[in-house]
Amino acid sequence: MRALTTGFRVLQCAWPGLSRLWRGQFWGLLLALVFAWGLLLGTLSTWMWPEWFRPGLRPVVWLGVSLLWCGTSLPELLRLIRRTSRSSPTFDSMGLFCQAQGEYLRGNWEQARQLLRQLTAEDATDVDAQLLLATLHRHLGEKRQALKQLDRLEATLGWSKWQLEIARERDMLASDERDEEENAAADSGESATRRSSSRSEAA
Repeated sequence: MRALTTGFRVLQCAWPGLSRLWRGQFWGLLLALVFAWGLLLGTLSTWMWPEWFRPGLRPVVWLGVSLLWCGTSLPELLRLIRRTSRSSPTFDSMGLFCQAQGEYLRGNWEQARQLLRQLTAEDATDVDAQLLLATLHRHLGEKRQALKQLDRLEATLGWSKWQLEIARERDMLASDERDEEENAAADSGESATRRSSSRSEAA
């Protein structure tokens, strides 16, 4: 499974725009399509039907494809290599997750947050840690961070096993927001009533 995950990450990094698209940055799709179009045009003009294209077009196309790859995929691959080399071979993700879960259940929010961030930094595809981190954000009232974390989770390979839990988290966030709006409206109504009563008494 680890080898499959590593291979998938390499594929993401090797094709321009794919890693950005996987992280939810939809302009990565444009990069991926431009690269595919350039690669196809270069292949056709070089090996398939070179007589259909002007002789000066081939070097321009391949130069553009190379620059696009070097500017987007090469930095991603280098970051992946550095991240992999920093990762400890004895890194115990399950043990660390259990520790984070224990801190969460004891109400030690900050310790749980630090452990979960360490987990997701070591393995960005750890969907269990990502879901618990989103739940932690919700408990702390950090709704925006919780929603962003859920978005990242849904852009991660293997997220579908938590599909029901993710939907439940989104429902609870929406419910919390509705409750806050109702409480704010009620407080506003009470304030208006008190002001009206004060004016009546003064009169």
